Amino acid sequence: MHIISHLTHSLFQCTSAPASSIRIDHIVIYTTLLYRYLGPFMLWGVGILLCTIPVNSITLHLLSRLSKKENEARDSRIKRTT
Repeated sequence: MHIISHLTHSLFQCTSAPASSIRIDHIVIYTTLLYRYLGPFMLWGVGILLCTIPVNSITLHLLSRLSKKENEARDSRIKRTT
């Protein structure tokens, strides 16, 4: 029981730390603990999380392209009025 409380304490310290201090062994330990607690449903959660990463990337790429076109249109309107 002591090791679980130590790991959870370490988890809360890790979440408040910068991303560069998160180590692979922490990820493995917490993933294992989640699997032991939630069972196979944890894999569904990780799968959905991994599927949202490319969707988010594509959405941000499209929004960036649309923002660039919007700024170009705004600049052309400003040039016409001056």
